[in-house]
Amino acid sequence: MIAESIALPLGFERYLVLLGDGVTVPVILRTLLMSALAAAFTLLLGYPYAYWMLTGNATTKKLLLLMVLLPFWLSVMARTFAWFVILRDGPIHMVFRLFGIDLPSLLGTPMGVTIAMVQVMLPFMVLPLYNSMKAVPDNQLTAARSLGASRTKAFWMVFFPQTGNGVMAGLLLVFVLSLGFYVAPALLGSPQQSMLAQLIARKVQVLLDLPAAGALSVMLIIALLAVSLLSWALGRIVMGRPADAHSN
Repeated sequence: MIAESIALPLGFERYLVLLGDGVTVPVILRTLLMSALAAAFTLLLGYPYAYWMLTGNATTKKLLLLMVLLPFWLSVMARTFAWFVILRDGPIHMVFRLFGIDLPSLLGTPMGVTIAMVQVMLPFMVLPLYNSMKAVPDNQLTAARSLGASRTKAFWMVFFPQTGNGVMAGLLLVFVLSLGFYVAPALLGSPQQSMLAQLIARKVQVLLDLPAAGALSVMLIIALLAVSLLSWALGRIVMGRPADAHSN
């Protein structure tokens, strides 16, 4: 009986049952959506932050780099519990009350979970971006300005395209890590808004359905491989364009 209960889900029946139970598919879609949102918001916050690190003076660079590395010295659990206090009734709510706005608690909401995920994942976006930005020669922007391009046009036409590798690497890294995120959704989310890692934990700890948990883990691995292959293919396409243009 024990051997049967822990048998690996090699057949397709287990996957068909999970996909048709009305729970697994919404959880997978929610996990993909929240991981994509976390990747998008970390890019929006991380790109100007990395650019500030690049263009700031020596003191500013050291301070900003310290702030990026500081989260690695603190446990994810401690940072998540801090967000538990902040999102329940913390400084954010106090600021809104100054303007007469009574902000509801963000605990148990996808927004609260996304905020915590973005904070945890931000260093994984900033560091690849900063590394790609350092590889861009400084004289290219100067040359673009000397040819009549405005500062904004020179940035978008000359600088930004050359940081595409960093953007792709940061998006992939954050998205892949977010797919298996557990701590923030478990502490700050709700059972109705659970993600895939929570569902796997529930199958193991509460329902003792190890074959189902194994099948869900295989689905997660397949999703990770699919995203990695897609990003690799997109990277090959993007990297191939300059070479093709130069050869012509």
